[in-house]
Order: sequence, then structure tokens, then C-alpha cells
Amino acid sequence: MKKLITIFTFILSIGTEAQNLVPNPSFEDVNMDCIPDGYPLFFTNGLIDCADDWFTPRGVGSSSSDLYFLSADNAVPEWIKSGEVSSRFAVFNPWCLENTPSDLDVDREYIEVELTETLQAGETYVVSMYVFNKLCAPMHNGIGAYFSEDSILYSNVDFMQVPWDFSLSPLSPQVDLKENELMQPNQWNHFYQTFVATGGEKFMTIGNFLADDEVTYISDPVDCWGANSLYIGGKDVQIDDVAVFLLSSFQDIAYAGNDTTICVGEMVSMGSHNYLDYTYTWLDENGNTYDGAYLDVSPTQTSSYVLTVKDNFFIETFDTLTVYVDDCIEYSANAGADTILCVGESLFLDDVYYSNYTYTWTDDFGGLWTGSSLEITPTETSQYYLDVSDDLGTTYDTVLVSVQDCEESIHEFNHLKVKIHPNPVSSIVQIESPYFISSWKLLDALGKEVASSKYMESSTNLIIDVSSFDAGLYFLEVEVEGVQVVKQLVIE
Repeated sequence: MKKLITIFTFILSIGTEAQNLVPNPSFEDVNMDCIPDGYPLFFTNGLIDCADDWFTPRGVGSSSSDLYFLSADNAVPEWIKSGEVSSRFAVFNPWCLENTPSDLDVDREYIEVELTETLQAGETYVVSMYVFNKLCAPMHNGIGAYFSEDSILYSNVDFMQVPWDFSLSPLSPQVDLKENELMQPNQWNHFYQTFVATGGEKFMTIGNFLADDEVTYISDPVDCWGANSLYIGGKDVQIDDVAVFLLSSFQDIAYAGNDTTICVGEMVSMGSHNYLDYTYTWLDENGNTYDGAYLDVSPTQTSSYVLTVKDNFFIETFDTLTVYVDDCIEYSANAGADTILCVGESLFLDDVYYSNYTYTWTDDFGGLWTGSSLEITPTETSQYYLDVSDDLGTTYDTVLVSVQDCEESIHEFNHLKVKIHPNPVSSIVQIESPYFISSWKLLDALGKEVASSKYMESSTNLIIDVSSFDAGLYFLEVEVEGVQVVKQLVIE
């Protein structure tokens, strides 16, 4: 019986973290020389261009897309997701949505970055970022990401006009929020979606690409700077921790191990490599959850465990492991000893019962029964086959039940000392009886007559040559003083 108790598995085929194709993803690398002396570290026009690798596609000075510094005098800590800096820009003017929608575009801003690698055609990528919908802003769906081969700052496309028409809405972003994905206000919303690259994309632009009539927002009376009103003027959002990576970087990271079998009372240790920046959660069939990459359990019955691995972008992968629990009893199927019945008699076939075993009986005539015990009243000679199986495999045994038409007197002759030898036999078998033998028959295992002799001279000693018969189990029926005596004979 094979038992595997410890199943720690180390994943060697992937790195410890997916490669983020966005440089300076949380805006921490800032060229402070580009900030004029005396300017505060916030509300500085075009400050996004001071973050390494980032810029506004409208050109320096034409947009107020900013950086937000935790070190500023009036910094609000919750507007920083990680590190010391986040980006801030306007996605639309919610006041204009209620009043003059034609003015919507004037408050749209965009930030752009050149990726570290060109996207590959046909590959699936994940776009991930955290968006803080700021105080007094409505719930809305005005965020998305557009991927292009060239920077839209320098693209010669229809919407690039002089002067700028303050609208990027003709572009169709590869990923954006839908109406049922409204960002909640005054909290960080995790935006992540997948898309298949057409190939050659090198730049990513973040902003609101929806047409005016596609912007969905919901505003309730909120407390804006101490005034409970319908004012919804907080049109800008914070952006932090931007990432673009291949989805395949995360596939198969969840590996719970191979299915295994333990004995009742034994403990099994499950787990995979414990990578940093990942969270691990196990779930059993009863709905219990366990945190951590490793789990020690001692189940009392066969159970499955689901491992969920979540990365720092909240991408999840899953794997399942089944622990089979066996009582580990050394067991072989036992159908019982071969026997003879008279027509109309019943027989009880029985094997030792264990709750974790499955018992199946069949006979030569297509009968099928389940259970460790079986009561039969056969009318013909048949073999009964017992299959006993558990999680580790199946064992077999067979019992032959011979049926004959008996008279009551047969019972008083069962004690007759009729002997056959040798048994098993390959050629000559000798029958000895204290009474005269008047005839004999040789029957095969199914009760079919294959040889006989009648009207022979009565004798108490009979010799039969069986060398011409196939090897197997036979029955030798001998008539002694008018009574049939049946003996098993094995021919080799």
C-alpha cells in the first residue's frame, strides 16, 4: 500500500514576480530639478512631466495633470496607495454633466508612458492600476487605457488639431470601465482588465475616453468640506501602482501538489513555494478557509482542498488536491469455500465488512448484487465472483456453488468413505468405496456431463483415465448402492 505523507512542491518554471512593463509605476522617481523654486509639491501645472518616463500627451504646460506628494504640507495620506507619490488628473467635470454637457471635454486630462517592451501580437495582457475617486466626486465609469504604437502626442490622427480640441474621445481604448463597474467615491478602486494585443503597442495612455453620453455617474448628497449638499465638484482622481504584464506570467502558479492517500489518524502536509507578494488561501469541502502557503491537516474522510493564490495585482489562480483517507487494513476478498446444494436450498455468502470498501457479487448468468453479504437459492450450478474495492484498488475471489437434484437419503450417504486419488490428477484417477460402484459420471464446472460409464460390473475399486480432458475443476458423480455421491476433481 503506497502512502505519500509530505507533498511540498517547489515551482521552478516561473519567476517570483511577473514583469511589469510600466516603468516608474508608482511615480516615485521624480526629477525635482524640473519643479520651479518656490512652487509647492502639488497643483503644479504639468507636473506629471517631472515623473520619470511619464508625460501628458497634450504637451508640457497644456495640462494640469499633477503629481501628489505625501510630503506636501496639506497632504492627505489616503490619496497615496503606496510609496510617497501618486498622480492626479481630471477625468470630467461632473458639474457640467448636470448643466452644460458641451463643456465636458475641457476638464479631461491624460497621462502617457512608454512601456519597457513592445506588446506581442496575440498575447493576453493584464492592465492593473489603483484609482482613488476623490472626495465629493460621484461614482463614475470614466477611466480607461489606450495602447498605441506611437505616442498620441506625436500621432498624425484626425483629432490632433491646432488649437487642441480638448477631446480624445474618438479613440477606442482597449480596456475601460463599463456602466456596472462604477468607481466608488473616496476610496481606492482596483482597476484590472485583460486584452489581447494586436502587436506593436509601445505606449499606454490613461484617462477618460468615453463619449459624453457614455459617461455614467451617480451622485448623492455628500458632505463636501462641511456642507451637506448636492455639490459634486471633485472631478479629479488619483492614480497609483500602474502595471501591464503578460497574463501567462501567472498561469499555473497555484499548485497544491499531487493527490495522495493517508491512513486514518495520519497528518498530511500540503503546500507550494511561498513567493513574496502573493497571498495563499486553502478551502476545504466544509467551507473552512486557512491562510498561508502551507497547510497541515488530518482528515477523517476523503476530502479535496482548493488552493487560491493571489498576487499583488489581485490576479487569482487555483489548484485542487484530493486527500484519500484509507483504514489501511491488509485485506483480500474472500467469497467462501466451494460447496454443493440441493435444488431449493439456500446459501448465505458473506465477507468481512469494512465501511470504506465496496462489495460487488456477480454470477455466470449475469446476476449482479452489491453488499458484503449475499443470500442465494440457485437452481443451477454457477460460480459467484466477488470484487472488493477501495481507494487503493480491487481484490477478487470466486466460490463455486454446485446444484443437484438430491433425495433426502443423500444426507445419510454423505459420510460414506468414498475416496478419489490422486486429486489433483493428470492421468489416472482411482475411486475406492466400501460399497459397490454401479456407474459414474464426470461433469465439468458448469454441470455438463463430459464422460460416463453405466452397466459396468459392480466393483469397490474403479480406475479412470482422465488424461484426455482439459485442465480444470470437475465433479465426479458416483452411484453407490443406488445413491449419488459427488466428489470434486481437479485435472491438471
